[in-house]
Amino acid sequence: MKQINHTDCLVVIPTFYPGEKIINCINSIPKDYSIAIMDNGEDLELENIIKTIPRKINHYKVGDIGLPKSFNLALDISDKNYIFITQPDVVLQKNCIENLLLAAKKYPSSGILSPLFYAGKLYSYYDFYDLKFNKKNFKLIKTKKIKNKEIFPSGDFCIDAVNSTAILIKKNILLKIGKWDEKIYTYLEDLDLSLRIRAAGHEIIKVYNSKVFHEGFQSHKETNKEVMNISRNWHFCWSSIYFKKKHSNKVDFFIYFIDIFLKYLWKSIVYFLLWKRSKFIENFTRLKACLSFVIYKESYFRPIIKKNDIQ
Repeated sequence: MKQINHTDCLVVIPTFYPGEKIINCINSIPKDYSIAIMDNGEDLELENIIKTIPRKINHYKVGDIGLPKSFNLALDISDKNYIFITQPDVVLQKNCIENLLLAAKKYPSSGILSPLFYAGKLYSYYDFYDLKFNKKNFKLIKTKKIKNKEIFPSGDFCIDAVNSTAILIKKNILLKIGKWDEKIYTYLEDLDLSLRIRAAGHEIIKVYNSKVFHEGFQSHKETNKEVMNISRNWHFCWSSIYFKKKHSNKVDFFIYFIDIFLKYLWKSIVYFLLWKRSKFIENFTRLKACLSFVIYKESYFRPIIKKNDIQ
């Protein structure tokens, strides 16, 4: 393997009450790399967990600011040329970051490099996205998630977009395009970044010999499941509307917004009358997110974690 400068890459882990599962994530990161935990909660348990791990970990209590702001703060405090972002429910496989750094040198026009994602022993169908967009102005036409498990890559390949489960980013390119969009709290911030990096003329590459295991929807404690499900529904809906408005033409956006607003209104009424509680909460949460988008410039919803869930 070629010589890699491990000190030139900062590993960033955003958290919101992850519980003990973050231990496996941290233990999978080689000790040569600096780690910055961007803690979005008042997490006493996480503080105690970090004390038990025999390595230096920078723990930043940034408050409940969401992913893009957390990533930008990490970017601002880092003097490294590379930022590797991952999540508490991700476990890196051997030479994961090293192989990404080698690929970054191999592909000088790349902006983001990402490992292959595995769900257990299976290659994950949440690995990357196809974006159909206008090549002249990069206006989005359609987003399509790849769901074909039978297509297994045989080498490195270019993609349109990747989620931020595990990505290596070149700092100079991120600064060039204006960093992460802080109007987003969570969800689709990675697709927004991908589209802007593509528009700036840079590639996004999946690196075949770099791998991670990802549980999916397990980055929070089980006791917080219900409130985090409400948060997911709110922010995914709000961010989807924002992303569509930002990257589509006005007519397409108007049609999209009216369609989902009426859909969630109708479903909220039906599930209320049938009193299917979970379905009603899910759709009414999304309906409120639609209304919030019209009234507010940023997504205001923040999940409230009870004190007895964080001790």
